[in-house]
Amino acid sequence: MIAFASLVLAQIAVVGSQPPVVPLVYDSVETVAERMRSITAIVGKNQPGSWTCSLTASSGRGWIDQRLCQVTARCTIRYGDDREDIEPCVERGRKGILKEYRRALRGRA
Repeated sequence: MIAFASLVLAQIAVVGSQPPVVPLVYDSVETVAERMRSITAIVGKNQPGSWTCSLTASSGRGWIDQRLCQVTARCTIRYGDDREDIEPCVERGRKGILKEYRRALRGRA
C-alpha cells in the first residue's frame, strides 16, 4: 500500500455536493477550527488501487470529516509526497471548509 501520511488535514471519496447538516447543538467556528487542527489524515491507495483516507480523530461533523479527506487526497494526488506543497494546499482547503461551516451557521438563523 502506498501511504502518504500528512500531518495536516485530509479528504477523499468524491461525494456529491450536499448541503451541510448542522445539528441542533452549534459549535462555534473557532471550536470546529481547533478540532480540525488536531486531526491528522492518512491518505493512500489500497491493493485494488482505490484511494483511501482515515482520520486520527473526528471533527464531530461527518460532512467536515468527508471534506477533510477529499481535500487531503486531492492535494496528495496533485503533489505526490512533497509535503512542502501538500501542507499549504490542505491548509487552503481547511479554510474553505470553515467558510462553508460559517455559511451553514448563518443559514440556521
